Amino acid sequence: MARGAERAGQRLALRALGRYKEALELDLRIHLGFRETFGEDHARTLSAANNLAIDLRLAGDSEAARRLTEDIVRRRTALLGPTHPYTLATKGHHARDLRDLGDYRTSAELLREVREGFEQVFNPGVPEVLQADKSLAVSLRKAGRTAEALRITEETWKTYARYHDRHGSTLPEILACGLNLAADYFATDPEDGPARAVRQVEEVLDEYQDSFGAEHPFTMYCFNNLAMYHRALGNTEKAEELSRHARDCLAATLGDDHPAVCSAGLNLANAYGDRGLYDHAERSEHQAVEGLRRRFGADHPDVLVGMGNLTITLRDKGHEERVRSRRPPAVRRRAT
Repeated sequence: MARGAERAGQRLALRALGRYKEALELDLRIHLGFRETFGEDHARTLSAANNLAIDLRLAGDSEAARRLTEDIVRRRTALLGPTHPYTLATKGHHARDLRDLGDYRTSAELLREVREGFEQVFNPGVPEVLQADKSLAVSLRKAGRTAEALRITEETWKTYARYHDRHGSTLPEILACGLNLAADYFATDPEDGPARAVRQVEEVLDEYQDSFGAEHPFTMYCFNNLAMYHRALGNTEKAEELSRHARDCLAATLGDDHPAVCSAGLNLANAYGDRGLYDHAERSEHQAVEGLRRRFGADHPDVLVGMGNLTITLRDKGHEERVRSRRPPAVRRRAT
């Protein structure tokens, strides 16, 4: 028992420092040990597998996380039933993996099932229900249902605020909900949304830095989003500064091939393009697109967006022949 508690403490410490690959290596050893000792379907083995899936997700390997969570859902359903909180929680993780892989619609449908299941087990307003709502709103926004996403996030944010006032603690989920609210403002209101998004991110940024540290990946996600909103406001130098800081810090912690680094690279390329620095923009976009393509394949939405941005950059540079040769597959299909 003491050994297990020590390992759990090590995992949490590594995650808190943003050292996801080290946490992954530790949880891989734990999972293998439990599987050899107890078997595939034992509750402790499944809990260890769930921790391993979280590490895979944080480390950017969404496909491996998806395969593992899908297996855990199947085993927990057989062991505990489809409506057990552990089964539902794993379904929520599985939906998150599907979203990361670009299947936004299926992710939203699965999260609705998770939320309905939690409502049958828990009272409204408990963290499990709020977490499902928060995640559902993200999938809906990415699926283009921005008004519905904003409505859910605003209600979740208000409930989280009451939870904070009652218990006096700032959960990571509360901060993430605040960041999601900024993204919903930005997605739903082209005129006032960017300014509201900047104010909302600035509201939670200090707490991110206090909770996780100035260079933790979660903090860098704030900077990356803030750069996008400043760019929409026309603050191109500020956007470039924030994007570069986010990308460099994320790359130092997570490695150049992590999806979050590629996302920050695309943001930085947009800022370069706005300032007419097309060579810089092309290099950043090319590196980001290739990294995302290796992770997710050519048809992932983020890859297609990145290819579209690269096309615009090449056109701005006047390389029309290169534009035709590098046109995204989706554009080619429409053209034919």
